[in-house]
Amino acid sequence: MLRWSVRFMAVAAVFAAAGLASSPALAQRGGPGGFGGGFGGAGGGAFGQIGLLDNEDVRKELEIVDEQVDKLTALRDKMREEMRSQFQGLRDLSEDERRAKFEEMRTKMEERGKEMQKEVDDILLPQQRERLSQISLQQRLQRAGTVQGLTSGELAEQLGISDEQKAKMEEAAKEAEKDLQKAIAKARAEAREKILSTLTPEQKDKIKKMLGSEFTMQNRFGQGGQGGQAGTQGRGNRGNRGGNNPQN
Repeated sequence: MLRWSVRFMAVAAVFAAAGLASSPALAQRGGPGGFGGGFGGAGGGAFGQIGLLDNEDVRKELEIVDEQVDKLTALRDKMREEMRSQFQGLRDLSEDERRAKFEEMRTKMEERGKEMQKEVDDILLPQQRERLSQISLQQRLQRAGTVQGLTSGELAEQLGISDEQKAKMEEAAKEAEKDLQKAIAKARAEAREKILSTLTPEQKDKIKKMLGSEFTMQNRFGQGGQGGQAGTQGRGNRGNRGGNNPQN
């Protein structure tokens, strides 16, 4: 049951990212939600591109008009219903049947995505398609990181990235991480000094005595060993999910 739950959640997450698991209609315009939400995050392919088209800034950049919004609305709603129907009856299947169904759903989604890409291309003008593709790639590199984005998938094949280049990129990313941490520490120190400059001389002396000499904690979540390693790894993972990924 646990394996099924994980597998079900994985498929649901893919559909949600494609904007096919939400109920609000895309055509609901106005406000920050743009199309009415439901596209989720941006990704590669037609699903990700339609997700980007939910963003008001992207629509302005591409100069999307109302007629195009209506067509994209119909396309999104059609796909949402198609994908939702794939979930019907899954819980009544055996583990082996679910596994087979999951693979079938993934294959169908990939094939339908190719068809959907053609439909999206027909809705957009040539210059809109080109700009949307550029923005989609930018978002992918920001999310996955430059190294991951350039060394995996179709982009790596299109650029002809070699194993040697991959290794060099990973090394460069490590150096960039060190430089980033130094820059962050410097910026924080400068910010603190700027804030403390608003204090009176007496207040500065008092806080200086309260703080004492500078101390740097190497292992924030432990005193070395497994605890320290876990803390370091945890900080790295959170960094990759945030907006300050050095690979971006």
